[in-house]
Amino acid sequence: MNAPILLLADPSPCLRHLALREFFAADAIDSERLELVDLLPTDGLVVDLLRMQSRDGSWGAAELGARGTINRVRATSLALARLGYLGFASDHAAVRAGADYLFARQRKDGAWSLPRIQRKRVLDSGKNSDDDADEGGGYTMVPLQTALPLHGLVMNGLATDPRCERAYDWLLAQRLEDGAWPTGTAA
Repeated sequence: MNAPILLLADPSPCLRHLALREFFAADAIDSERLELVDLLPTDGLVVDLLRMQSRDGSWGAAELGARGTINRVRATSLALARLGYLGFASDHAAVRAGADYLFARQRKDGAWSLPRIQRKRVLDSGKNSDDDADEGGGYTMVPLQTALPLHGLVMNGLATDPRCERAYDWLLAQRLEDGAWPTGTAA
């Protein structure tokens, strides 16, 4: 039996929607896909994710089960990318709230700021001290600071939003002469 056809028998509306989109190139107005869109928020793959969204529209690292230290902009970007991959679009309330959160933190030049993270350091005395430092060890610019939020927004159909267009312009301005992007720029 054909594996993509087996996916259509799965109880997950997100997985069936994804299979229709990726394997069968079902049109967006296909009746089965339209039916599944209404069921997406009830899928076990996203119920907890949607429930853990903060009132301000963001997600935190802890809510996503992320290890390490990532800020709310990055966590929200990852959550939006996940929702977009699973079929959620910009007309869904959680996506709109997450996008609003990200856009509210976008700088005027189109970029997002480098995250400030808390790093714990054990001093010789054994006491903990919080060090508030730029992620990346003194970088003043890292293309991922904008690429990740932009990715989360684009995954949900916001690619042509004027605020995303400003982010594209910022990213293009960071390109090197050979067309590549730097890992980052240090002070």
